[in-house]
Amino acid sequence: MRKPRRILNYGERALLLEWEQVIHPEISHGVHTYQHALLSWPGIEEAVPAYASLLLVFETPHWSTDRLRETLYNWSPRSVESFPGREYVLPVHYNGIDLGDVAHRQGLSIEELIQKHTARTYLVYQLGFRPGFAFLGDLDEGLQLPRLASPRKHVAAGTVAIAGAQTAVYPTESPGGWHQLGHCPVPLIPSLPGTASVSLQAGDQVRFTAVDESTYQSILKNPGPWITQRH
Repeated sequence: MRKPRRILNYGERALLLEWEQVIHPEISHGVHTYQHALLSWPGIEEAVPAYASLLLVFETPHWSTDRLRETLYNWSPRSVESFPGREYVLPVHYNGIDLGDVAHRQGLSIEELIQKHTARTYLVYQLGFRPGFAFLGDLDEGLQLPRLASPRKHVAAGTVAIAGAQTAVYPTESPGGWHQLGHCPVPLIPSLPGTASVSLQAGDQVRFTAVDESTYQSILKNPGPWITQRH
């Protein structure tokens, strides 16, 4: 497991752990393993992961920046502390407005595009942009395209889209500049207080499976069986 390359002061009550600044599953695994282990330490209030860094917020006087930095440099998580993650399978009705265009630009049939998108297990590298928005990677090179030159003002909740080496499900309606492939009927944030949803976290894994319109509508009415992590 890769250790952080450097540890930087980030204000009076925080440190920033930085790994090699590339998007890579091994680095992400290191970030999330550190996060999982350090949250159990006394005096650690928050551990916020990104692609290749981890922000630690600590309590004083339990820790000082110098003491915590020195402790971290001389420590590494045991293998038993490795973050296990969770795995989810999300259904997708591939009817997105950019599906045909992406297939044409990449020299694929619609069926080949869907096969490529569903063939991989994606890692949740980080959450951001909006609550519940999980950046998933790595996308098949045969599907990778730059973001749209002009973002659309309205992208529906549940839209499954791609950009660069990433794919994602829009948890809520929002603007967006990714290429839309389809729609997922399983909510990623609760539609109403107390309702169930898939709550993706950094370090989780996601697989997509194609469903037809009838199945999509059925799941939309009863997503419960899909809001369960798969092992």
